[in-house]
Amino acid sequence: MDLSHETILEVEQLISTFKCPSDYSCYKLKFEELCETVILGDGEMIECVDKNASTCHFSSPFGEGYFCNCPLRVYVARKLKK
Repeated sequence: MDLSHETILEVEQLISTFKCPSDYSCYKLKFEELCETVILGDGEMIECVDKNASTCHFSSPFGEGYFCNCPLRVYVARKLKK
């Protein structure tokens, strides 16, 4: 995925605010390999529908699914629609 200079700056600012147990691999791979998500309602909540959601450090169970709490993944879902 090609990222604009503005997007790169926003992402770099964002990743400076939290630690990632995967060393920000999704960013390093230019968001080509991402877990599956669904934006719910007005975009305030992101559901992780990846088969490994239960093992993710950033997922929170709700009902029979999982919310995504990864700041970077939520940014990508909302801003880049991926």
